[in-house]
Amino acid sequence: MGRHASVIDLDPYSPVALKLLEASDAYLGALYPPESNHLSNPDDLDQPHVRFMGYEEGLKIVGCGAVKTLEDSTGQYGEIKRVFVLMEFRGRGISKALMNARLSGAHSGNSPSAQHFSMHCHKNPIAPETKARTESILRR
Repeated sequence: MGRHASVIDLDPYSPVALKLLEASDAYLGALYPPESNHLSNPDDLDQPHVRFMGYEEGLKIVGCGAVKTLEDSTGQYGEIKRVFVLMEFRGRGISKALMNARLSGAHSGNSPSAQHFSMHCHKNPIAPETKARTESILRR
């Protein structure tokens, strides 16, 4: 990670967010058939129960991710959504920083704990490298 790097809240309609989501769509579209891609769009990410974040390195946003806080009869849980890092910035711990920021609950104080996150791999595609990294973070 760069010297001047931070996780920030990101407007899913901002030009940089739209470019990241477009790049993520293209990447996952190359890995999976269209019927397997059920990706959150900006409308989905612009909800009170969703925290959409970007990873800022210097003056550039190089990654993004979201957590969608939900509740069912067993209590509150979170779904991890749209984790993506630009190819040239991969391998620097950026997705881990995004995941840790989401798990910290620092934004609202009511985010689900790590034990209550789900990846819903059966429904939404997840890149193989993201799946392994996410599982290792959630096992802590």
